[in-house]
Formats: sequence, structure tokens, C-alpha cells
Amino acid sequence: MCPIESVVCNLVTTTVGAPGFDAVSPAPTTAAYQVPGLARTARPADLALQHDYSFTIKIVAKGGFVFNSEPIMFIAGCTPSINITDAAGFEVTVPLQNQQNPDNLYRMVAPAIDRAYCVPILYEATNIIDDGRASTTSVTLGTCPTITPCTSFSLARTYPPRIITFQVLTTITNNI
Repeated sequence: MCPIESVVCNLVTTTVGAPGFDAVSPAPTTAAYQVPGLARTARPADLALQHDYSFTIKIVAKGGFVFNSEPIMFIAGCTPSINITDAAGFEVTVPLQNQQNPDNLYRMVAPAIDRAYCVPILYEATNIIDDGRASTTSVTLGTCPTITPCTSFSLARTYPPRIITFQVLTTITNNI
């Protein structure tokens, strides 16, 4: 086995506005990516920021052999690359009766998120269209005494008959 002469971490791409990577630095107590055979770690220059990083590692052995890794993706936090999808059982149409109680009429099944540490903290009705007209009051967050965040929505009223459409905006934590 050849002794290692140098190890270099090269930033390939990063989220716009993200800081670069430290060159390979001494391993902290919580290692982000261990270089095989070395007690070194590649990590973001600013550990408080959440970004997606793609980097490679170049290892040069004494005698001239060079190893270049494939690009490695490092995702720090709840970044725009997160995947949020409708959960099984998500209903897109809910039929209502005239003059039905408008409270908590629509219970949403929470979306599926591909990172367990990115937790929803709020759902909001947005882009509300009430019988062809934009509205900010026709759909509101319901009351959920035992569910946080609340997944129920209430209507301002159910009479006269009409079609109300809206989208649900999901806010997730930025804490990991």
C-alpha cells in the first residue's frame, strides 16, 4: 500500500449563494464524510447554513498514483432539493351538502417528505378561488386540538352551492 501524500477536496457545484467547502479538514466529532483510510472530513465552510453541495475528493499517493472520486452529493438541511409529495389517501375533491356545518370540513392527509428531519410545522390554504373569484377568507385553517400542525380546513360558509378550490402550502422546519 502506498502512503498518501495529499488529499484535496474540490467543490463541483453548490446552491446559489452557498459558501464553499473547507479543504479536507481534521475530522470533527460528528464526521460529515469520511475519506476512506484517513481521519479527515470534508464539510461546508459554514455549518449553520443549509445547502446542497457536490464535491470530489482527489488523493495523491507517493509515487504519483492519483485517485479522483466520483462527485459526492452532500445535503445539509431542508434545502429546495427536498421531495414533498401527496400522501396515499390525499383527497382532491370533497362533496358537501348545502348548509352543512363549515367547520373542519376538509381533513388533509399530511404529505410524504423524503427527509425525516424536515418536519412540517404549518399548513396554509393558498390560491383560493371561490366560484371563479380570488378569495383570502373562503378557506381557513381549522381547529385541531390534538394534531400539530393542524391538517383541517374550514370554509367560511357552505351556502349557496359553489365550487371552491385551493392549494395547501406546507412550511417545514429549518432545524436539523
